[in-house]
Amino acid sequence: MITKKLAKSMGLIALSFALLLSLLPTLSAEASPVRGYEEIRNIAYTDPVPSNTRGNLLDLYLPEKPGKSKMPLIIWSSGSAWTADTGKQGVPVDLINYFTNKGYAVAGVSVRSSSQVQFPGQLHDIRSAIRWLRDNADEYNIDPNRFAISGNSSGGWVAAIAATTSNIWEFEGETGVETSSAVQASVPFFPPTDFLLMDKQQEEQGTFFMFSHDAPNSPESMLIGHPIQTVPELTAKANPLTYIDGNMPAMHVFHGGVDPLLPYGQSEILYEAMAAAGNEVQYTFVPNAGHTVGQIVGASDYTAYRTNPGGQEQILDDYSPTWENIEKFINKSLNKAR
Repeated sequence: MITKKLAKSMGLIALSFALLLSLLPTLSAEASPVRGYEEIRNIAYTDPVPSNTRGNLLDLYLPEKPGKSKMPLIIWSSGSAWTADTGKQGVPVDLINYFTNKGYAVAGVSVRSSSQVQFPGQLHDIRSAIRWLRDNADEYNIDPNRFAISGNSSGGWVAAIAATTSNIWEFEGETGVETSSAVQASVPFFPPTDFLLMDKQQEEQGTFFMFSHDAPNSPESMLIGHPIQTVPELTAKANPLTYIDGNMPAMHVFHGGVDPLLPYGQSEILYEAMAAAGNEVQYTFVPNAGHTVGQIVGASDYTAYRTNPGGQEQILDDYSPTWENIEKFINKSLNKAR
């Protein structure tokens, strides 16, 4: 049995790693060709608040030889348990290479950390980034009507809640919005969703976990600004499931069966809620994967589920978790949204 002292030490190790990422030097905006694509770094999509945040920056990856048509866009935000403002870093290299070779633009987007702003600040950030990308789409030959979003862990939460709030023109705390914050497809990797169920799901899952999500110093409590179980109504506002209706962008969720940080039940309830509301949704469960995209993409042991808007569920025997199949899902979803 893991002791409270050991769990706290492990949690501090994880948080220290996230802090190390947040201390990486900030670079000035610059463009450089890299492996078949051009990288444009450190674009400010909104003003920095606080002044030292890097949670207002994004990077763009553009094919060096784009086609004549406007490019679809895939947005990525990396997770840190909301402890870092460097989500634009860590975009999987294989994702960048595969999607730019397929004619997509790729954007790595940072949002602010929970020490800089509490919820809904992070949701405001990603929605602001989406609006900036849409407003400036012509400059980069991007199709403003074909946006997909992805991310891992708390970045998976960003991808999920950006999608489920797509139909909300102005979210609570937003004013003067003139451009849509909607995306047309979403691919969250092991996202936290219903924070209030996490510890219960961990017990039911019965595998090793690093810390309690109900604790006052848990990542979720730090995001909300209170121990989550003491403010259930406020915590529910940070739950992507809260905003699901029958007109959601298509979603494909991924989760590993031995994830030591987030129970796979978090992805299951997202899949089930999307399906129950009549949306196109897929869920791929990888039993031997932990809390890393690299253990999911390319895995040979998996179960893939798809539910169509009519409520019919299929188990997809030959739909392995590869960037190729993820791109096919995104491409189909974006073309439907046209």
